[in-house]
Amino acid sequence: MRPKPRTGSRRSPVIPSLIFLAVCALPASAASPPCNPCVGIQVSAPGPWLGEVSAEPALIDEARLYVAWPTTPDGEAAADTRQVRATGATPWLRVSFSTPSPLAQNLSALESELEGLARIARDADPTTHYQIEWSSSTGDPSEYAFLVKRASIALTGVRPDARVISPALPADPAIAEAWYAEDLEAYVDGIALLPAAETELAVAIERLRELDPGKPVILSGVRVPERPARSIVVASRQAAAGVGVTLFDLGAPSAEVLAPLKTLANEFQGEDLAFDPYSSPPGAWAFVKGEDLSLLVVVDRGDGTSRIEFADSTLRRPTQVNLLTGGGAELFGLQRTATGLAIPLEGDAAAAILRLARPDLADLVGESGLAEEMTITTVRTMPVAEILRR
Repeated sequence: MRPKPRTGSRRSPVIPSLIFLAVCALPASAASPPCNPCVGIQVSAPGPWLGEVSAEPALIDEARLYVAWPTTPDGEAAADTRQVRATGATPWLRVSFSTPSPLAQNLSALESELEGLARIARDADPTTHYQIEWSSSTGDPSEYAFLVKRASIALTGVRPDARVISPALPADPAIAEAWYAEDLEAYVDGIALLPAAETELAVAIERLRELDPGKPVILSGVRVPERPARSIVVASRQAAAGVGVTLFDLGAPSAEVLAPLKTLANEFQGEDLAFDPYSSPPGAWAFVKGEDLSLLVVVDRGDGTSRIEFADSTLRRPTQVNLLTGGGAELFGLQRTATGLAIPLEGDAAAAILRLARPDLADLVGESGLAEEMTITTVRTMPVAEILRR
């Protein structure tokens, strides 16, 4: 989940704004996963259903579909991680420690479990994520944080780039504060939260942003909607609210559940995707690519929506992605509206994914007949919110 650091509309001659967008729209974050929205599944164990992960639509090389399952430090999970990775998915071990509390009086048992964790990490697939859980926890954040720190040291001692995730915490700012009072930020690469009401979750995420800016939040154990295609709607809504990874709770997933999640993972992979509230119509979530400012849009069609309207007449080449196969078909029958563009949708799926292109700088210069020169006399870092407003 830790990518490498990066370096860096309407018809009008606002080319400087587009240049700033292309260069600055997506600030680097050393801990952010290389996808947005990011999705995964929590399962009881790897099994025959892994064949469905390998089936069409197959995951592309850079896609992230996380597969999380429980194990223990004395388990044989390393081989399972390699099996999961062979499907194109990213393994995520929920490692449950059982050393009794208080830990200070049971250090020998703890050291034995830490050695087991290190053995797993040594043989596991390098992309494996490790979520540290404790079945004997008394709820004391200082003790639990001590365990997480020791586990993190054991993991990074074997694999310096190991991704360490906190246990799933209640969406309560007070609990987050208690954990961060233990100087946890240097030992984990992501903070997991349990599902909660939208308002409670928003408050908890905002507090975590203050405590540990840039650290991704994982929403763990989300229920799959009755209509599985709408899982991508849930994930997009959570991503817009600041969730880094949404993990859906499943036992042994079916092809019907996996297909839309795999398609989402393929389409929304990359480090340069940011939620764009200014391009998102009601009932949809638009994510802009820093590379070319094109849009990837998830549309909620739960109410039978057959078309979607954008307040941007420059959008072009709308393509609807088939959630079951991953293939794309260009849409026709576009209509100009008083405020922008209306695009018809095909099929009757409960959700849709659209690709939308924007004109590049050469197009704008060609359309307006303008070539513009700029002299930059001052330099400042432009916040993403201001960039999107422009």
